[in-house]
Parts: sequence; structure tokens; C-alpha cells
Amino acid sequence: MSETPVELNEAKCAEAANSCVCFNLRKASRAVTKLFDEALQPTGLRSTQFVTLLAVHLHQSIGLPALAKELVIDRSTLTRNLAVLQKNDLVESNSPNGKRSRVFQLTNEGCMALSMGLPLWEKTQNNFVTHFGAEKWENTLSFLSEATNTAQRL
Repeated sequence: MSETPVELNEAKCAEAANSCVCFNLRKASRAVTKLFDEALQPTGLRSTQFVTLLAVHLHQSIGLPALAKELVIDRSTLTRNLAVLQKNDLVESNSPNGKRSRVFQLTNEGCMALSMGLPLWEKTQNNFVTHFGAEKWENTLSFLSEATNTAQRL
């Protein structure tokens, strides 16, 4: 016995797709991620890995909770992502002073991968900003920061 299909309000669906914060930010994020994934391909890094390596490098030795907060990513996803980076010998972890908590830092291979990725990132970044518009990008950065802070407060 088949169920009667649920009637959807097409106008509401179209409105949701056109104005939904999540839908539109994720769509933009996927497009930009694809652009940077393609640019970073010669390094063997995905853009998400590049950003993680960058955050680890900038903080030298950083614990999982602080890194998750910095990247705005849940700890279980970050743990899986870091496991791949550790398997590829790009990141290492240790427990300072015999504590249970671990801190992460780049290996020499991780530093080399980040070093190889930076010029590719810079070229793609500059190309994007040039085509998007520098002033518009500065405004977008500000809006994205506000959007992140608003979402974290709600």
C-alpha cells in the first residue's frame, strides 16, 4: 500500500532555497572548497587539510579542544581528520608532562607540505579576490566573522 505523497508549498521551498543562510553559505563553501582543492592538488592536500595544517602551525602546539574551536569543527570530525594527517606523517601528537590531553604539531613533512601549498594558495587567493573584488572581499570577511559569532551565540 503506497502512501499519499505529502504536498509541499513550492513557493515556500523556493523562498527557503533562495534565502536560507545555511543553504547559501554551504553552497558558497563547496564552490570555494572545490576551487582550492583543485589548486592544492599538486601537494596532495585537500583544502580542509591545508587549513588544519595552517592552524596547527600558527598555534605551534595546540590541543584538540582549542583546535576544534579555532576551526569551528566538532571534535570527532577533527579527530578523524587529524588521524589522516598523522597517518601521512604531516602532524604528530604528544602528551606534555605525561598528561592525558594531547597537543598537535607539524612534522617536518607537514612543514614541507604547508610550504609547498602556500604559493598555490596565494595564487588562488589573489585570483579569487581580484575577480570577486578586494573591497567586497574585505566586507565579506567582516560579514562572515559576524555570521560565525552570531551562529555560535545562538
